[in-house]
Amino acid sequence: MSGSAQNLAIHEERCDRCGACPAACPRGALKVGAAFIYVDRLSCDGCLACVQVCTRGAILGRVVPTRSSAEQTNVPLSEVTHVVVGSRAEAKAVRKAAERAAKEQKRAAAPKKLPPSKGGAQPQAPVAAPVPAPRPRTTKAQSAGTEVARQAAHERPAPTAVRAPVATAWTLVDAGAVLAVMLVSLVAKNAVLALPAVGLMPALGQMAVRAVVLAAYYVIQIAAFGWLAGRHGLPVGEAFGLARPGSAPSQSAAVDRPSTIVSALLVVAVFIGCEIVSIGYGLSMEAMGIARPERLSGDLAGVFGAGPIGLALAVVLVAIAAPLAEEMAFRGVILPAFGERFGMWAGIGVSAVLYAGFHADLWLFAPTAVLGVALGWLTWTRRSLWPAFIVHVLYNTAAVAAAFATVR
Repeated sequence: MSGSAQNLAIHEERCDRCGACPAACPRGALKVGAAFIYVDRLSCDGCLACVQVCTRGAILGRVVPTRSSAEQTNVPLSEVTHVVVGSRAEAKAVRKAAERAAKEQKRAAAPKKLPPSKGGAQPQAPVAAPVPAPRPRTTKAQSAGTEVARQAAHERPAPTAVRAPVATAWTLVDAGAVLAVMLVSLVAKNAVLALPAVGLMPALGQMAVRAVVLAAYYVIQIAAFGWLAGRHGLPVGEAFGLARPGSAPSQSAAVDRPSTIVSALLVVAVFIGCEIVSIGYGLSMEAMGIARPERLSGDLAGVFGAGPIGLALAVVLVAIAAPLAEEMAFRGVILPAFGERFGMWAGIGVSAVLYAGFHADLWLFAPTAVLGVALGWLTWTRRSLWPAFIVHVLYNTAAVAAAFATVR
């Protein structure tokens, strides 16, 4: 979360879904669903209006000392774990400063020993008044939630999250569910196409069966992803970063809308770069004597037929449906699920490796992984799935054109 949204402690189990907090939020940063409370990190300004209207304690505010106050030893040692720091070295320096302040306070509060009097009686040492610890400075927004902050003082603040490219707070369980849907549908598709009855059909019948099975394969995946978005209380477009710019609540701020012209130029540059990598990889493999597998040469024309109908089916299913399903899965869910928890490049790397492995072909693994990294970076930096989807469509369209050109 950002520094403002980080001052909120969320307890979904206490929420009665009264709807008061979304109505009170002036920036539309709150969403309450059947089993979740979601705070948009980019829109929340830390006004704590939601805290003031919540009567069930489902949204609490907590006072988090700033770095400057911590460095000035204004934070008690017991509160060091609640200080927001930027690095391990800074955290160590804050703790040392707090320990020094605690020792000085202890020494000041300890009674001083006086020398014995001439009569041998030990005079009573005056009791020193305890020195109160300096209070950390807080902003007006933080002081507004001081009362409810005391109730959540035992909680550790959530670590600063990385800005994810979509509005949905996808979890690792969601990412696992997406992978499971894709693997199960892939196994089912291959099992149907491998049936002996399909092999006994005439060529035209086999092509029709392949087209129907492949269409059902992508429809099942996209429908499952739509159901998953509904579970989070969001429409599909907003959940997967496919909403029209400015239409989603998370994109309400003008500063959060990347330039369309820059996005278009990056789409062209990424597409050309990935095509160069793919062609160069193929030429280098052939130079080393590793020929392209026969099943990848003109494979699309053999699956759908070399005529106009086969070309149209290949364009719809391979150049449009496949990129949509794969981008929703790998860049729409898996990338933000891992990126928010482990950082942008970790999310890009995991999604790219899974994307390349999903194609189950060693010959294609390297160029597909490079494409996955490029698409992940494009999705994360442009805050939308559209640029990556367009590059993917262009990339697959070029493959379809090359496959049909070789058989004519």
